[in-house]
Order: sequence, then structure tokens, then C-alpha cells
Amino acid sequence: MSVRRFAEKGIPMHRNSVLVVIGLCGVLMGAAGMAGGAPPEVCRIQGGNTKTIWGVGFDAQKTQVLALNTVFDESRALAALAAKVYPGRDLLPQKPPAGARPLKVLGVEPRGLVMAVEFVGHHDASGFYDATLGPEVCWVVTPQGTSKPVLVRSAQPWWIYPERASPGQRIRIFGRNISARLVALKSSQTGKLLTLSDFGPGRHRLYECWARLPEDLHPGQYELYVHNGAGGEAGWGGPLPLTVQPPTPPPASIAGGFSLPLGQSLQALLKQGLPQVGFRFS
Repeated sequence: MSVRRFAEKGIPMHRNSVLVVIGLCGVLMGAAGMAGGAPPEVCRIQGGNTKTIWGVGFDAQKTQVLALNTVFDESRALAALAAKVYPGRDLLPQKPPAGARPLKVLGVEPRGLVMAVEFVGHHDASGFYDATLGPEVCWVVTPQGTSKPVLVRSAQPWWIYPERASPGQRIRIFGRNISARLVALKSSQTGKLLTLSDFGPGRHRLYECWARLPEDLHPGQYELYVHNGAGGEAGWGGPLPLTVQPPTPPPASIAGGFSLPLGQSLQALLKQGLPQVGFRFS
């Protein structure tokens, strides 16, 4: 029912309600146009050996998923990240190359928004580690065109704790598919790239890792990136903002080895005189 017909039937329409109706109409018209003639788009992929692919424009009868593994070269990955602006997935082929192989599509949701795809034909006994198996990049292909390339197994860091740290401090990085093989910092001011050498897995390597900041790291704003080896030069996860603050100086000491606040308190007590303590025996 249009906004005008609401008014003709005497149904009151608040200004905000009108805006909501107009917005919903725009969304529905856009989705219809997407399904009708635009290439498919992918917004999320998750799962283990069988993954769900979320997006728009999937065709229940004619959708194909093509996948490819990349080659991880540490020096090339670092060189790509060192660029003034990291290109990310723009480094991937925009169309499936000759070596891409088709995956088994198990089913497509009738509206063309979700589908289930078998990425690996066998399971990992631990369950969790199915997410580390299978190809690293995929494309969704329909008669309307081909989606942009999607990174399947690359690191997805979500947050850092703490977000403000000092040189020499240990930080923790949380997310999905972490399994860190490289951790790097990029200065927001100068663009200089620094790789961290002291890092390791957290409680579960898929979801957490830790890294120690260098003792001589200059204070300032940084971007943090993680690479788990999947996705090649395009596989860096991030950036996450990190503030490196000046190191906290150790407390000053006085003769006797007390820290300054404790020493000052003791000196004040001595000047005031200590209370007399006695015992009476009966």
C-alpha cells in the first residue's frame, strides 16, 4: 500500500513512519533489482567443512561456486602491506582464473540470500579446525555475473586488549581464524611498517593470539595487522587501531629502598611521633 493510499483511507501517518515506509520500499526495490539482473554479492562466509555463504542474488538452480588456493610468500605479503594504501582483496583476481575448481553447492535458500557449500569432503576430529581446511578464495557465479573475490580462511582480528599499551607490554588479539603467522604494526603518522617477532597463540589459536611490543617502540598511533598464511598478499586481517603511550617511569626511591610515597608516609609518622605501646601482665 502506498503512502497516498494510507492517507486516502484515513490512516494517520507520522512523518517518521513515512520515512520508514519509503526506506523499506527502497530496500525491497533494490533487492529485487539485485536479484533480477545484477551480479551476486557476498557479505559473509562461515562454517567448517560445510560453510554457509550469505549475500544476495544467488540462483537456486544456476549458482556455481569456484574456489582457489593461494601461495603464501612472507616477503611479498610484507611488501604488499608496506604500500602507502594496502589494496587488500583488490590484489586478488577479479574473475576466477583457469585453476579455480567448482565446489559442491548443497542447497540455496529460496530467496537467494543464503546457500550451503561443501568446501572440504572430510571432517577434522577436533571440530574447531575444520575452519582451517579447504580453499582460501572463492567466487559466486550466476547467469547475471560473478561476485567479487571473497577471502574464506584469512585472519579476521576484531579487537585488541588493551587498546592503549606501552613499549614492552604484552597485548592480546581476538577474532576469527587468527592462527597468526605474522603480526605487524603500521605507523598511522609515517606509514612505516614493523613486524613483531615475539608473539604466539592464545587459549585457542583460532580465536586469540598475543604479541609483545618492542621495548624501543615510539609512542604514537598504529594500525595492527595479522596474517595466518591464507589469502597470499591479500590475506592480511585488520587494521585494528592501537595507541602506544610513553612508558610509565618506575617510582622514585629513597634511602632504605622504599618507594617515594611510602617513604614520605614513614617520614611523616616519625615527625609526629610513634604511639607508645605497652603490655601489662597480671
